[in-house]
Amino acid sequence: MNSDRVFIDDILTDPLSGIEKSSEGILTYFVNQISTAGGSAPYSFVSTLPGRQLDKDEVIINSWLAEDLSAGVGDTIRMSYFVVGPLRELTESSELFIVKSIAAMDGRFGDGTLMPDLPGLSDAGNCRDWDTGVPITLESIRDKDEDYWDD
Repeated sequence: MNSDRVFIDDILTDPLSGIEKSSEGILTYFVNQISTAGGSAPYSFVSTLPGRQLDKDEVIINSWLAEDLSAGVGDTIRMSYFVVGPLRELTESSELFIVKSIAAMDGRFGDGTLMPDLPGLSDAGNCRDWDTGVPITLESIRDKDEDYWDD
């Protein structure tokens, strides 16, 4: 079951998690940039994993991103993202993560349904048509990012 809401109220999370024993709570967030010493990729969706599969400073990246950033297992990546502050003001923040593994672009880690339905973004024909209501530097989107979005 997916939600069509960007934010799910706390009062709903407990009943939703108890609907089915095999259900998993997964949060997907839109980040501004993922970077390493080898390069950077603008605008990505990042999803959590259920349970304790990763330490809080670990991340699994897909093979496309690993190649794009020249990143390997054990490398450090930086994720930059917006945090909503007082009066709904957006502040950019970032965190460092260690690459625990690199996943193939299929199966569980290639599941396009993890991307939330965000008006102005998920219904856009291409990246340069995004209209999200948050600051986006469309000029930073590369041709290969557009190809990835299309795939």
